[in-house]
Amino acid sequence: MKLEFIKSKNGFKSYQANGFKIYYGKRNSMAGGNNINPAEIIYLISGKMKVVIGDETVKHSAPIKFKIPEKTYHELQSLTKTIFLVFNQ
Repeated sequence: MKLEFIKSKNGFKSYQANGFKIYYGKRNSMAGGNNINPAEIIYLISGKMKVVIGDETVKHSAPIKFKIPEKTYHELQSLTKTIFLVFNQ
């Protein structure tokens, strides 16, 4: 499997793999902050994060799977170093 570096932004490094993306986040890294997204399934592999989806805010600890519906406001904040996978539905 080939990993292709996508970008480094707001404390996250992202890579494209075959059919999914891999994110590595530093503590206090932020992702999302918008509602421009396809439906996504996220697997938090390591670490802890605060997740805002619509009007709901939840703190997750790895390992856990959660979904973000299409075109829904969302924010992901790493509370520790994190690794997570993102699959588009």
